[in-house]
Amino acid sequence: MDSIQAEIESHLPNVDSEKSAKIQTLIARAMGEFIQKTPDSPRQINDDGIVLVRGNAVKLETFDGAPGKNIGLTDVIGAEDGSNMGVGYMGWENAFFPWTLTYDEVNVVLEGELHVKTASGTTIAKPGEVIFIPKGSTVEFGTPTHVRYVYITYPVEWA
Repeated sequence: MDSIQAEIESHLPNVDSEKSAKIQTLIARAMGEFIQKTPDSPRQINDDGIVLVRGNAVKLETFDGAPGKNIGLTDVIGAEDGSNMGVGYMGWENAFFPWTLTYDEVNVVLEGELHVKTASGTTIAKPGEVIFIPKGSTVEFGTPTHVRYVYITYPVEWA
């Protein structure tokens, strides 16, 4: 806070101790209001129904669909938001697991690489790349390194 005050005062003429005290009070009030407005949740929901998810604040929960693997998953958008799509984050290190999809799914890789194996081969997506997996597909999800990605499912009730 002292560096903020020094910067402000360096741009003002004739700052005496009274003005400096007022500046300090204003900075403290502004900082207090800023801290109060900082969301304590990775989600922000606007009055018009728009939802913002702060991905770097999402903590992955344990995914029970692959027992014995250290795989994290957290749904962030769903039916409770009035959506007909499900959205979430998933991530893990050096693991593979089989899955049959009863829904359409799009995966957007954020970190690492996502391997999707099928009978016809393996598709590998890296950061910024997208994989679409149609409903009814039987796959093996995995990574030999690490992966973190966003998944979008349709319809919303994917599990």
